[in-house]
Order: sequence, then structure tokens, then C-alpha cells
Amino acid sequence: MSNMPSNLLFFELVQIAIGKKERFSKQPSKSDWQMLYDIARKQALIGICFHGIKRLPQEQTTNMPLPLKMQWLALTASIQKRNEIMNRRCFQLQKRLEDVGYSGCILKGQGIAAIYTESLSNLRQSGDIDIWVKGGLDSIIALAKKLNQRTILTEQHADLRFFEDAEVEAHFIPTMLKNPLVNKRLQRWIKQQEYAQFANHNRDELCVPTLQFNLVYLMIHTYRHIFGEGIGLRQVMDYYMLLCSHSIDEKLKANTIRCLQSFNLHKFAAGLMWVLKEVFQLSNESMLCPPNKKHGQFILNEIMIAGNMGHYDKRLIAMQNASKLKRFCLINIHTFRLLKYYPAETLFAPIIRMWVWIWRKKQV
Repeated sequence: MSNMPSNLLFFELVQIAIGKKERFSKQPSKSDWQMLYDIARKQALIGICFHGIKRLPQEQTTNMPLPLKMQWLALTASIQKRNEIMNRRCFQLQKRLEDVGYSGCILKGQGIAAIYTESLSNLRQSGDIDIWVKGGLDSIIALAKKLNQRTILTEQHADLRFFEDAEVEAHFIPTMLKNPLVNKRLQRWIKQQEYAQFANHNRDELCVPTLQFNLVYLMIHTYRHIFGEGIGLRQVMDYYMLLCSHSIDEKLKANTIRCLQSFNLHKFAAGLMWVLKEVFQLSNESMLCPPNKKHGQFILNEIMIAGNMGHYDKRLIAMQNASKLKRFCLINIHTFRLLKYYPAETLFAPIIRMWVWIWRKKQV
């Protein structure tokens, strides 16, 4: 794995931020600080890592250039302000849906930020708002008509405009997998879980998924990203916080693993446990299953190459400004790197991408 010493220093900063370490094992140089900032930005952990810096002994920050520190501070402040806005928008969105006769459950995002520790919850970098709207595809289409908006669909959601300062993805299904037989099993499980999700509210009265659902759903969401935009450490940290936010008993662990096995995700889950131990020092007791080093090293390497949402993946540069056909070919070639690890999902990927393209054309 390239630049492993640099990565290890960055992992130490993350561990300091979450309270697993008190200080670096070596004094960072000026170039180290720039490297730490660059990786934090790449992995969408700017605010989290700045909290780690504040926890360091003063003598360990002496080499940090003042302009870099001020830049880091400014970005952290903007993340905090953005979280305040997004928290308000989630409640407003939920209320607006209720006012027009719909139920919505906030997926990921601010719902997950709420389970972070108090000192870190407003430092998680937010994206758009993902909300699962009860009633499936018909409800999304009817909702768009009520809002006088054109429905532009993906295989899971429609982009609907509710706010000028926050994008909203309205989901008719929370997630899916590319293997059709496994996906059928997944959608049946989601249907069984649906009632509990729309009846669940966190301490702030925001409708969010249950722990049981999130343990499976967030694993699938992370898995899907390795086939698409790429995994970032922010997503992995979400899963770390989920595992640490509750006392998860052996029965729930067993049920979760049994569920993940039925979706062909047990090897990926074991790999993610290895990443969680390597980066976040997750204890063996908190793991869902024993870690798998082979799968874990592959996942971590992908994370460090691609960064948040795959924005830094140089392997995908050729897709920029390419035609739709060329992009389709390139993304499928890129996906086939996964064949060794996740063969069934990889083989079905191009077929499902083609099916989704045809299905979307029919919806227009």
C-alpha cells in the first residue's frame, strides 16, 4: 500500500480525535501537517481531524504552519454552520411531507450524525438529504406532481427541490443490489422492516432507521459505493459510530451477520471490520464478526486511493468529458477489478446498469 507511513500518521490523528490515543507516536513535521490536511480533506474528515488537533498536547502542534491552521479552523467552522442548517432542513422536510400526506424516514446523513459523540456530531461533513418516502415509486411520482416538479429518477430515488441550500434525494427504496436473486431477497427484507422504520424516532424526534436496520443498510450502502463512486473514510466512520453508539448484544450480532450472509455481504463485512480495527482501533468485542485481513487491505487501499465519493480516484479521470457510451464501458472495466473479491455482484453490474438505463428511459 502506497505511502503507508503517511497513512499511519493520519490514522493516529483520527484515533486522537475519537479518544483512542492522546498524542502522535512521532512529532509531525511541517510537511506532515500539510499531508494530514490533504488526506483529511480527501476523506471528508476535516472537522473530525481538527477536533483531534485541539486534543493534542501543545508541544506536538508547534510545527503546524499558522496559515494552514487558520484554513483548517475556517473549514471546520463552516462545517459546523452547515450542520446547523442541515439539521433544520431535515425537520422542515419531514414536516412538509407530513403536511401533504406523506411519511419520510431520514437515511444516513444527519440521522447518523446524531449518534456521533456530542463533541463530534456537528463536525461530521454533511452531504445532501436522503429521505425514504413511504409508499414506493407511485408515492414519489405523486409527490413530484404535488410539488409541480419533473420526476428525474434513478433506480432508487428522485431528486426533488425543497430548499435552495440543500439537495434532497427522495427514495422510493432505501437501497438495492445488482445480483437480481439477492436483490429480491433484500427488497423482501426491507418490506418486512418498513413499518418499524417509519415508526422510529431519535431523541430529537427525527424519524430515522432503527439500529437493526442501519447495521444492514449502512453496510450495503458502503458496499455499493465500492462498485460506484468509491468509499471514503467518512462512510466507514459512520459505521464505527453505529457500532459504538449502542450496546449490541450477541443475538443482534448473529441476526445481522445471518442477514448479511443472505445478501452475500459476509466477506465484505469481515473486511470492513479489519478496516475499523486498523483505522479506528475498534475492539474485538464491538465487531460484528472476526476481521478478514485480505478483504480489509483491499477495501482500505480503495479508500485511500479514491477518497470521499471517489472524487480523487485518478483511475476514473478518463471518464471526464467522455461520451455516455465510453463512460459506460469505462465504469464496467473499472468494476471488473472487484471480480476476485465479489464475483456475482461484479458480473451482474453491467447488465443491471443497462437495465436501469432502459427503465429510466421508459419513465420519462
